[in-house]
Amino acid sequence: MPYILPQKRIPLDPHLIKLIDEIKKEDEKGQAGAATYSIYMILVALYGKASLRWYDRSEVFKILHSAEMEFYMHHLYGYELQKIAENGDVL
Repeated sequence: MPYILPQKRIPLDPHLIKLIDEIKKEDEKGQAGAATYSIYMILVALYGKASLRWYDRSEVFKILHSAEMEFYMHHLYGYELQKIAENGDVL
């Protein structure tokens, strides 16, 4: 992720690894629920304050969309290209 410097990731990673390890203990449906809950609680803690203006709270959508796009680029796009090469494009 180019928008967070490697040295800024270092203090976050141990906490994320611990959280991810806890989520992985769940079955597939439980993982989805635990991941959603975790993301929601982080966003509420950072952007759910009643004192924040709408503009500040709307940062949540930018954050979620950026994370979604990162996931797509790194984990789905290559698969789509592979399938287009195998099966042809729909256009």
